[in-house]
Amino acid sequence: MAILKDRINVWLAAGGMGIAGFLHLWIVPEHWEHTPAHGIFFLFLGIVQLVWVIFLLKGNSLFVQKLGMILAASSILLWVLTITLPAPFEDSREEVDAIGIAVKLFELASVIGLVNMMRLTLGSKSRLIRVVVIQIILAFVIAVAAYTAGRASESLFPELREETQELHHY
Repeated sequence: MAILKDRINVWLAAGGMGIAGFLHLWIVPEHWEHTPAHGIFFLFLGIVQLVWVIFLLKGNSLFVQKLGMILAASSILLWVLTITLPAPFEDSREEVDAIGIAVKLFELASVIGLVNMMRLTLGSKSRLIRVVVIQIILAFVIAVAAYTAGRASESLFPELREETQELHHY
């Protein structure tokens, strides 16, 4: 029974992250068109998520589980930042849309699968709580750092900003 639960959790984590990765790649052209920096970011994130799925399926270690939790949680937290504060390379917040919510739900499913796998791996509830809290703190630090780096790099890469309609004065 434990093997079946572990396999279900592996597929929940891998499936959630894999679908999120494919969806991030799917939205690259749309974002690249209006804000190239976002297109680059989603391309990078989607590839990293899919590579992580391969690592999980090849060797389900606690280290890979921790990386997956940080990856999914930091993506969720960064999304929360960009829907509440002006997104990097834009003058406004990101819109909350169906695809964004779907991606975050798949990433959350991955986190749930990972927590369940860690529970089976670690055994102790106190160890599980400690590991999960540390991963969430690291994810928060990474999300804030990524957001701050994005905002700080706007002046270095103005060509990656949101395309705005040029005003013509006659």
